[in-house]
Amino acid sequence: MSEFKELIKSDADIFINNDEFAEEHEFNGQNIKCVVDDFSSVPSFFKSNANFEGLLGRAIKIYVKKDDLPEVPANNVEITFDNKPYLVKSSLDNMGIVEITIEGSEFCL
Repeated sequence: MSEFKELIKSDADIFINNDEFAEEHEFNGQNIKCVVDDFSSVPSFFKSNANFEGLLGRAIKIYVKKDDLPEVPANNVEITFDNKPYLVKSSLDNMGIVEITIEGSEFCL
């Protein structure tokens, strides 16, 4: 592996680390270390997002090491996160860290 790739991998290990930023969460029945950014409390998100018009919803961004997932989830696939149902809105692999955006209705949560 190139020196640059090794450096990126070590950065991912620091970012997704229980002693730094990460916490354990349930993701599709598996406990994984991830960093969670819950931006559902941002009012402008729901005003600009037609998917939640008239609904109380929750949107979460999850950062996880690709190696910790059995597979990277596809867009528009239903998953569970902390034992609650969500829909994957986007899933991006960025040099070994997967950024997954999920949305759910407060009705289901």
